[in-house]
Amino acid sequence: MITRESANHFARSWIAAWNSHNLDRLADHYADDVELASPFIASVGGETSGILRGKDNAKAYWAKALARFPDLHFTLLGCHAGASSIALRYQSILGLTGNEVFFLNAERKITKVAAHYDQPDITVAQKDRQEHYAWLGVSHVTPILNVSNLSDSFVWFEKLGFRKCWDWGDPPSFGSVGAGQIEIFLCHNGQGGRGNLASTGGSKGGDDRDKGVWMSLWVDDVDAVHRRCVDHGLEVTRTPTDEPWGVREMHVRHPDGHVFRMSKGKECM
Repeated sequence: MITRESANHFARSWIAAWNSHNLDRLADHYADDVELASPFIASVGGETSGILRGKDNAKAYWAKALARFPDLHFTLLGCHAGASSIALRYQSILGLTGNEVFFLNAERKITKVAAHYDQPDITVAQKDRQEHYAWLGVSHVTPILNVSNLSDSFVWFEKLGFRKCWDWGDPPSFGSVGAGQIEIFLCHNGQGGRGNLASTGGSKGGDDRDKGVWMSLWVDDVDAVHRRCVDHGLEVTRTPTDEPWGVREMHVRHPDGHVFRMSKGKECM
């Protein structure tokens, strides 16, 4: 069986290998007789079946992909462990979301992988990006929050329902949390400002207190989020309320003064 910890380790290592653009580092995750199935193999690798067999063929395909997309960078969105397989969801090239299922042998090398994308035709994806993102090429936004304690912030976000994605530094000074398909960067004592709650007598009080960044998050169930916040002792500054602008909304505040508006459109309820 694959444990949650080993699946997370695999995910971080695989993502880092791709982002390093080092083919040998990437190939080390795969068995010699690996079988790859991906819709991009046809458009990038030139194999119309979309299937490649053998590590050497895989490396040749990856080399073409990196040459075509020299700024390639993946962001992990989710990791799921199976009995002998691991499924990863990640932000891929051209703003696409990728889902890959990896089957592993006893040595934890990949023997078979099936890749899936929300747009399987890479030519169409490139055309859509040119039409919709124009010259700027923005595919998504990742907020960066200034926090006074990185490890405590990971714990706080996990209580809210986020997962820790990664951290960086020794000791860590930068990190990431994610939920669904969004990611938030956390920076220890840098990159932006934060609320100075101590200057106003502590964190108790309403939203008019000295505060940091405000973020609006759209969720499936505002009341369920509220119950989770209460259960985990998080500071709710506004209980679930049906607002006149057509949403049900609550507010929860991070210890550094960052406020999260958790909202759902009433027409979608």
